[in-house]
Amino acid sequence: MPVGTALAQSWNPAGCQECGDIVGEEMKRLGVHLWLAPAMNIHRNPLCGRNFEYFSEDPLISGKLAVDIILGAQKHPGCGATVKHFVCNNQETNRFNSNSVVSERAMTS
Repeated sequence: MPVGTALAQSWNPAGCQECGDIVGEEMKRLGVHLWLAPAMNIHRNPLCGRNFEYFSEDPLISGKLAVDIILGAQKHPGCGATVKHFVCNNQETNRFNSNSVVSERAMTS
């Protein structure tokens, strides 16, 4: 399965939906009901260790393609997706003990 960045570079919503469909088939076969994906943070720092999971530095592309991959997985009854790392997940050091406290003003700007 292509990583998020490769999917975004394809600019192919139908391809993303097909990837989600494949995951949905695997979920049914393995008895899994909740897919811990897609990862939705945007590329802010090239040193972020999870950039490969995220679609793009562009939030519009990320959102549109995430919808497609989720729709593909949810074609299968009983299969759901969980959006991960949506915001404020850029901590690479001490990540298990960090607490992202962000003001409302910073979050909306």
